[in-house]
Amino acid sequence: PAYWDLKTSWGQPLHGVIGCRCSGASIAVSRIAGLEDIPVVSMSSSSAQLSDKSDFPSFYRLVGPDNARGQVGALISLLLTFGWDRVSVINTDTQYTKDLATAFGNTWTGDIAHIHTVSIRPDGTVEDTSVDQALDGVPVDDPRVNSRIIVLLAHHQHAYTILQRAQQRKFQPDTVWVGTDGWTGRSFGSDTEWMPDIPGYIGVVPYRNSRDDYDLNNFFYRLQNHQEATSTIVMEELPNYAAETMVDSIVALTMAISSLNPCERADGKKIITALSQTNFTGVSGPVSFTPEGDRANPRYSVLNLPTRGKEWENVGFITPGAIGEGVNALDICWASIGCDQQEAPSDEYPVPPEKLQTWVIAV
Repeated sequence: PAYWDLKTSWGQPLHGVIGCRCSGASIAVSRIAGLEDIPVVSMSSSSAQLSDKSDFPSFYRLVGPDNARGQVGALISLLLTFGWDRVSVINTDTQYTKDLATAFGNTWTGDIAHIHTVSIRPDGTVEDTSVDQALDGVPVDDPRVNSRIIVLLAHHQHAYTILQRAQQRKFQPDTVWVGTDGWTGRSFGSDTEWMPDIPGYIGVVPYRNSRDDYDLNNFFYRLQNHQEATSTIVMEELPNYAAETMVDSIVALTMAISSLNPCERADGKKIITALSQTNFTGVSGPVSFTPEGDRANPRYSVLNLPTRGKEWENVGFITPGAIGEGVNALDICWASIGCDQQEAPSDEYPVPPEKLQTWVIAV
């Protein structure tokens, strides 16, 4: 409805659309916009479906897709960087996480010790019995088949319930839980008493520039000057990666339109062509697009939750297909093991040898 209102009631030519944030909304809007040659630039829609130019010819985005070229590829690069080649996978029963699990399964070349889909109730909460089944199915005994690494593919409200349930059941405390941006980096809220002292959770999110980056600092200088001049609240940082990619989405579309002669700026096809050739360094880093309209060479930040009650920490970065760059095990706090470890833990649960019987002879 919002798109159609702009198209029919605004009274001006519609040169392009910034958004949507969620993939489902972008799919709906981009189907219509593509038929009318209206470019759509999303700051965060990551569904791999949107890479199909036959269905979405005018769609572009400032993030990578949820497949080997994007978040799934970054996740696998992270696993391989630490020398892990056997994992368990727990995902929830939502379209987003099922798509992630499918893409992971199609790309991962290592072993999968266990995989389980956790059911979601009609009210949107996870089913406890399904979580218990997922945890009970993880092999923990025989090092030849078990895996200490659990890839958890879930939205944050579901992931936190699963992690809390695992802690309540005293599930293997040295498990390394690995996530995507569905829950990595999100706030757990004020109730974290259930967490272990060192959660050691780790995951990937779209890359965020550091404040010492020239382009980000320059943007903040201009933004804060404007906020002070207009007596509005002065921001010290942007709230999340989507705010940074939102800025660059606007810049990308504006640059594409500005590169055309004024008489050509109502021609959607020419705007789309100009957008496909856009290349600049933005608030979120270098920006250019693949032929599919995805962000070219996407980079992902690696986050770690070192201590209960603390904030997530940025411990490095990872790029899909690149192994061993940008992240060091020494900078990560691992569940049960602790911090400042020279190497990442093994992907196997250590199983103590069976104790021999002891004979006591009383004299």
